[in-house]
Amino acid sequence: MNLSQLNKQVGTNLRLRPLPIRIGTDGVSLPQIDDQWHLERILDKPSRIRLINIATGHFIELQPDNVREYRSPDFLILRCQLTIKGPNIKIEPITGNQGTPTDQLAETAVIMQKIGTSSPLEWMYYDPEATYSYKKDVNLRIKRHPPSSSQFSEPWAHRFPDRTAHGVKFTILYGSTPIEDHFSVEVDGSRCYIPFPRSAQDLTINSWQYSFGKIINIANGTHDFDRYLRGAGIVVRD
Repeated sequence: MNLSQLNKQVGTNLRLRPLPIRIGTDGVSLPQIDDQWHLERILDKPSRIRLINIATGHFIELQPDNVREYRSPDFLILRCQLTIKGPNIKIEPITGNQGTPTDQLAETAVIMQKIGTSSPLEWMYYDPEATYSYKKDVNLRIKRHPPSSSQFSEPWAHRFPDRTAHGVKFTILYGSTPIEDHFSVEVDGSRCYIPFPRSAQDLTINSWQYSFGKIINIANGTHDFDRYLRGAGIVVRD
């Protein structure tokens, strides 16, 4: 990509696709988080962009061959996979026979935008398969997996009458192709699913997570998602 095409985005916050892989210092995989990355500047000699993760402080410089394109409203689509482990970021190329196919990668941002701009009323839930389907495009589905057997430990998840809380993985699919996994916590005895906040100390979710949370809670037959966010002390902030 000609990085000069990103001049208008300098100083703005972007979301990366594919989502960076997160690994703890103990080598254990961590849930993916759709963090915002600040496009600080475009550098030269060699031409490259500098991105800073607002939540963690990690930074990365990417040259043109590792950047595919910008997609509205705020997606930066890469030709590489970032892996965050401790203070370090590793870059691996995405090739034609490895990882997410290139054409699928280009469409991921479009799929995510559909979810982020849709209404819960545009989705239907099929309980026997724990699957949500988008009425306007039945190829777009969300699959809910069984909850983790271990108790979720962060304090915000235990501020309800029923203090049980467990992590739950949701997989976004297009047709039979998995697109991304997103993680939430079922709180108050499975009465509500709340997307993971940025951290145990920074109780914020972004507007895409808010829309996603409204959708996955149609399974509970409740419209109390906002009340549960308030009870957990979580706010929406991009």
